[in-house]
Amino acid sequence: IDAFITHRHAFDKALKDFGVRPEHIDGILGVETTWGRNTGKFPIVRTLEEISLKTDSKGRRTKAAIQAENDLKALARLSAEGNLGGLKPSEIRSSYAGAMGIPQFLPTSWEAYSRAPDNGKRDPFNFGTAAYSVGNYLRVHGYSKDIPRSIWGYNHSQEYVDKVLQLSADIKPGLDAAAKQ
Repeated sequence: IDAFITHRHAFDKALKDFGVRPEHIDGILGVETTWGRNTGKFPIVRTLEEISLKTDSKGRRTKAAIQAENDLKALARLSAEGNLGGLKPSEIRSSYAGAMGIPQFLPTSWEAYSRAPDNGKRDPFNFGTAAYSVGNYLRVHGYSKDIPRSIWGYNHSQEYVDKVLQLSADIKPGLDAAAKQ
């Protein structure tokens, strides 16, 4: 609730611009990083480099390896553009899979879907930018037609979708009450 109140402008703008309700954005951010409290402990560059070396039983690079290579390139571009919250790639900690920031986007996803509510630089560690970016991601992935499917796009797991929807339902009354104040 506190993050919603503090960054209300980003949630309101995501609703206006993308049609995504605050409880779904906040639900994702709650599941992903407990609203920014746990954004990762693994050095992102080393993590992505290690993943980029993975091969299958025939010695061919895996899909994850190719994705990690693309993420390293995106990370470099994001850094050059100033869209990593003022951090150098070497300073960023990520998940074991290389997802970063409050919304836990891979660098290629952050590059493609992140948006700043004020049209400024895109900081994955800023709650308002994270919330607005999640709204954009869900919109692009069909939120207006199928909310669960758009959440599935975020993480291809029915358990994940169910968890986000349950948390969203649980926090909705508190967000509604805060919105009336």
